[in-house]
Amino acid sequence: MKKIILVFVAAFLLIGFSSFRNLPSTFFNNVAQSQQNNFQVPDDVQKILDNYCLQCHGTEGSGKAKFKWNFDKMSGLKTSKFLSKLAKISDEVKDEQMPPKKYIKKHPEKVMSAEEKQSIVDWADRLAESLIAN
Repeated sequence: MKKIILVFVAAFLLIGFSSFRNLPSTFFNNVAQSQQNNFQVPDDVQKILDNYCLQCHGTEGSGKAKFKWNFDKMSGLKTSKFLSKLAKISDEVKDEQMPPKKYIKKHPEKVMSAEEKQSIVDWADRLAESLIAN
């Protein structure tokens, strides 16, 4: 009985491994690429992030932000997770959820201009589009 089970397990493993050989090389390239989402933050966007966002969302931010920006870790995320974060940034800024109204009441100097908001949204959307295109 043990021999029959071993034969079935060996056959199962053999079939499983042989199916990996038939995967196109682009599959493995996409998996590797998903681990390396190299991106750059333009200077104008970085200035906006520094002035309005990173005081709470930075890795050493003092605010109660649910999401912390850690650019070193962001580049290592899977593409789907990275796209999700970019969409959230874009949506939160478009919907005027960030900076939060409570924060603005305490810090009126942190009201973002329409141009600054649009710069953040455009950057996040362009970066997401470039990831999807690759």
